Amino acid sequence: MSTQPTSTLLSPSLSNDNLLLEPSETLCVVTGINGFIARHLAFQLLCKGYRVVGTIRPPPNEESFPSTDAYILSKLPYINHWLQIFENQLSIQVIDFTQDENAKTLEKIFEGAYCVFHTASPVFFNSEPPSEEEAEEMYYKPAVNGTRLVLEACETSKVTRVVLTSSTATLFNPYNPPRSGIVSECDWNQSSKLTDAMGAYRISKVKAERFAWEFCRYLTSSHKIQLVTVLPTFVIGPPFPNKKSVLTSSILEIYKILLQNEDTSIVFNSDNVGIVDVRDVANCHILAMEKRQAKGNRFICCHSTRNYVETFNRIAQVFREDFHVENVNFLPIYDSNSTGEFSIQMKKIDGSKAEKTLGLKYTPFERTIRDMCQSFAELKFVNSRPSREDEKTSQRERYTVMTDTLFP
Repeated sequence: MSTQPTSTLLSPSLSNDNLLLEPSETLCVVTGINGFIARHLAFQLLCKGYRVVGTIRPPPNEESFPSTDAYILSKLPYINHWLQIFENQLSIQVIDFTQDENAKTLEKIFEGAYCVFHTASPVFFNSEPPSEEEAEEMYYKPAVNGTRLVLEACETSKVTRVVLTSSTATLFNPYNPPRSGIVSECDWNQSSKLTDAMGAYRISKVKAERFAWEFCRYLTSSHKIQLVTVLPTFVIGPPFPNKKSVLTSSILEIYKILLQNEDTSIVFNSDNVGIVDVRDVANCHILAMEKRQAKGNRFICCHSTRNYVETFNRIAQVFREDFHVENVNFLPIYDSNSTGEFSIQMKKIDGSKAEKTLGLKYTPFERTIRDMCQSFAELKFVNSRPSREDEKTSQRERYTVMTDTLFP
């Protein structure tokens, strides 16, 4: 086995202490391994010595690819480098786990796994809300059916623990937060509707997580699944792998707004937003698997609750002042009319339970945005000039894992 690497892609709080499992003997499955959170999760698992099976969905037009391997390389171009570094720890399976006819295949993939991390879920950033029929087909059915098939396969294959990537969208509607203004794991979003672009996404996450809890609660077989759900807020941090083509979700929006000056359709429904580092979200998933006391719990993953505009302007400021990026812009489109509809202001999304129960240590906000901006600058996502500090200290001196070695 080669020497295990470390880098800024690893959460600063990642630790090998107090493990309940022997990593080299523990098989983990990560669904949707090409997702933003899932890529960091898989990398951290591999660095800790776990064996990992990742799944990706098949191409919409299979005739476009001569083989499954060709598709994997096109979808996950960094996999070859991972396979070289982590030897026989990693394998990839192509499967659409939202289709019932793939149930048996999914069971085979899960055989021998201790934990399944179900991270895959449909996400669409559309400017207009879908119709009820579109929401059902695009969001609800894939989210719930995928969760159902994964849990049924876990039951059959006797998987011990399932860590489901949920969202704080399951906790509250930003148009109508709890009366206290403080959001915790005790809350459930019961008021989202298809009246805004993200309504269908929020509803799909609620449906999927509620289904998961009900499924595990009423299992009739002798094998009981230990379910844990992780609920991240707005996820930021260094893109990984470092390719523009794999920018997704929140990172893609930051890229469009700040660096491409696009006129986006984002509407800010609240003055405040919960912020968390993607590396901490990945670490939280791993701790949710490793810690005995995690089972049967929901965990919000949130470093702090901050003002939307101030948060994005701070990121823009780092780009401008530290990396000398020109033409950085952020123009928030604030829905001022929505504030009159609900008088309650969301004050805090409480992520302290993960700290107290799992021992998660959040990355400081300034380090998160610094690392994110550093990645964007070094990967030529932006035209930048190095600061004096960066001229003195190269990335090769700062990090032991080089992006040009792992991901040329």
